[in-house]
Amino acid sequence: MTEAWRIDSVDARAGLAFASWRIADLELDTINLNKPAVFLSPPLFQAEALTNRAIGFGAARGSAQLGVFVGGAELAFETLGELAEFVRRVYVGSGSGDTDGGGGLGGPPPAPDGPSPEVPSGGRGTFGEVLEHPVLRAAREIVAAIARLKFEAGAPVQTEEIHVGSASVQGDIGGSALLVDGATEIVLELLRRFPLRGNDDAVMTWSQSAQSLGTAISRLDLWRDIVEGPYSEDFERLLPKLMPVVGEMRQSYRRYLLPEAFCGTAADWDFDPVIGFLSLGSRVGSHGDPVDCLAAWPLPAEIKQLAILGKVEDSAFNLLCAINANPAILADAPPINGERAWSVAVFAAANLLAEFQPPVTASRLLPGVRVGARRTITNAAIDWLIQQWPTLAFPKEVEDMIQAGVSA
Repeated sequence: MTEAWRIDSVDARAGLAFASWRIADLELDTINLNKPAVFLSPPLFQAEALTNRAIGFGAARGSAQLGVFVGGAELAFETLGELAEFVRRVYVGSGSGDTDGGGGLGGPPPAPDGPSPEVPSGGRGTFGEVLEHPVLRAAREIVAAIARLKFEAGAPVQTEEIHVGSASVQGDIGGSALLVDGATEIVLELLRRFPLRGNDDAVMTWSQSAQSLGTAISRLDLWRDIVEGPYSEDFERLLPKLMPVVGEMRQSYRRYLLPEAFCGTAADWDFDPVIGFLSLGSRVGSHGDPVDCLAAWPLPAEIKQLAILGKVEDSAFNLLCAINANPAILADAPPINGERAWSVAVFAAANLLAEFQPPVTASRLLPGVRVGARRTITNAAIDWLIQQWPTLAFPKEVEDMIQAGVSA
């Protein structure tokens, strides 16, 4: 029987794994504890030497599962690097955590029990054929690499290196419109889940998600593009049903009411520069912990199918984790849904990075800088995403386990 690195126990949610260099012995009557053993954990997943395997078996008495089996045999790795990449990807894909919503806001609002607003489906993107983007071409190459690899139960798994490169260097196809399209997808889904006959709790849950999204959109200065984009007529039709007061407002103010309904403050993009500078802080504000916010933003049904992967919540955060762990899902999906999922992921990543940068709205004071500021954060978001992507492809049987978050 071949010796290889095999997992003694693993906690996918925590990203903790104990492994040892040995034959497949977890189903034998006698187990040798005195084999070379290692421990891996976030964020670096560098193997740390252990005295023996006992601590790994001890972890299996808690939240960790005992061993990893594929095709009826223990999963085996030839190198520690392959083992570390497997554990890292399982952890990233399980990033929603142990709480229902994956964050303090408690998850996205559910679909209403009663009637719901008639909101159109997404997909009217402004960025053209995004599947020509180098990053999404790379996703298709990952699918091809997975198909080339053969799996033999019990033998060390075959792997193939993945080289994505820098998206911003390869070209900014889609530009900052990716942010607009990703934000629009979530806006539409939140409108679709508006509780027309909801109780106070349902309305509060919806309002918390809407406010965090609206403030995030304001921070990136996307409201004008959303309101005046492909869904402008749909917003005009929907707002009077969701907010009866809209019908009493002057027509010139109607275009400002969608952002006001979300973030509770007017998003007047035609304001005077001096006044705008003085009130910038109150206009943008803070939308809280970015991970909590992403966990509170719902996904359209077509995108949700890509992200759930055994999880309960259909949040933008789960989508981000799913794509980072398994980017091949973008290429496996119907093209239009792959485009939509990618735009949501870029918008979500941009909001994580926005916490460390001045609001894009500040660039209004400098003519011509606004578009450049958006393009910069779009490229930064894409580069951040691909830095989380896999460095190794595994055979489909192992990829399926990564996607499922490992099972015994």
